[in-house]
Amino acid sequence: MGKSRDVSLDIIRVLAICLVVICHVNNNTWPMVTRSFIYSLGWMGVPVFVMLTGFLMVPRRYDGIYLNKFLKRNLFPLFCAFEIWNLLYYMFYTLRNGYIGVNQTLRFVRIAFFVGDTGSAFWFMPMIIGLYLGLPIFASLVQKNDLYTRLILFCITYFSLIVCTLQQVFKSFEVRQDIKSVLEMNIFGASVWGGSIWMVYLFIGYKIHETFLSEIRIPYLLIVFF
Repeated sequence: MGKSRDVSLDIIRVLAICLVVICHVNNNTWPMVTRSFIYSLGWMGVPVFVMLTGFLMVPRRYDGIYLNKFLKRNLFPLFCAFEIWNLLYYMFYTLRNGYIGVNQTLRFVRIAFFVGDTGSAFWFMPMIIGLYLGLPIFASLVQKNDLYTRLILFCITYFSLIVCTLQQVFKSFEVRQDIKSVLEMNIFGASVWGGSIWMVYLFIGYKIHETFLSEIRIPYLLIVFF
């Protein structure tokens, strides 16, 4: 018999879907505070999906037959879906304008070969492909839990979370300091918003699976969440 389905994970998926939808139906007629809260809440949807990926995929061992199965069942379908959506966006643009634009055609080619940003609603596809390409390496790395692993995780967290947070705080208080992540640590992701923060989300999902976070007191978790 196969493993029983964990309904709680399905509930989390539904919640993440609702958050993504909320982010895209934000109404400009609402008060600014309401819009800001709902918009910020909605942006949690995709990170929740990535944490689910970390929960389900990182604990696995990517060797031998399973690695081949992983490539066939995950990476190849993701690549096909990405190219199909790119083609559909190009066709919709062409039909809407009634002609084939040279610039749009070149943009279609750049996206197809991963040398141009999507600039559209399927920005997350290259990010997912990048994450799945790096999953076998990332999984074997964090499962070792040695000094090198901790060093890499510290660098990923520092450059993707701490430095970027300081950057936003400086902007909010109009502090004229040019601060940015020089060492991007974006090895297994894609050039989309957040950069290497996606690695942090993967790791959090993995730690939830390993019940590590259950050992941390709730007030400390709330501080990290904030």
